[in-house]
Amino acid sequence: PKVLIPKFKIYKKLKEGDKINSLEIISTPGHCSDCICLYDKKNKILFSGDSFFSSSILPRTDLPDSSFKDLVNSFKKLSKLNIKIICPGHGAIIYNGNEEIKDALNWIKHNNDP
Repeated sequence: PKVLIPKFKIYKKLKEGDKINSLEIISTPGHCSDCICLYDKKNKILFSGDSFFSSSILPRTDLPDSSFKDLVNSFKKLSKLNIKIICPGHGAIIYNGNEEIKDALNWIKHNNDP
């Protein structure tokens, strides 16, 4: 079946460091070049969208606009934040955020040859 997406107007393009109320925009390319996360520093919550998944699943980087190297760099950037909870775009909520990000980086280090 054909899916029609209605036209919409972009009011503002978001970039690293912008804020939406208390949520900070974190640029996290990898799955696609314009992926972002929303970070609530006060509550230590990351809304990761397609940048980080639950269940130790890495986002796809075999798409035309994706990059494994950028994904790894984005994970390294996220690992420097104080994150307790990750709300991913796919899968269950993660309650040990920093640990999961570090585990993903360790898995990449031992299982890939970027």
